[in-house]
Amino acid sequence: MVAAERYLTEEKQLAQILNDSDAKVAFIFFNPYESQDIDQATKFENALVEKYKVYRQDVSHQTVLFNQLKLNHTVVAALYEHGQLAKIINNIDELEK
Repeated sequence: MVAAERYLTEEKQLAQILNDSDAKVAFIFFNPYESQDIDQATKFENALVEKYKVYRQDVSHQTVLFNQLKLNHTVVAALYEHGQLAKIINNIDELEK
């Protein structure tokens, strides 16, 4: 039952974040048990924070959106504009182009 409650809570939180149709939102998915992921997530956040409201998603606990997007690795950023997925960034180098 705990997993189901956590799933529903996470779904509700995501809906609240994405319901702001004017917002530009970035979700950065990372594994907190990998120091390399933490470093990469910080680089992503620094690159995106001026244009997007950034949310870090710890994939060891926050899996709903990660699974919905069918992501299979970390560190990845999902960029949303007007409540809709605009782009998935698989590598920090894609932001620097």
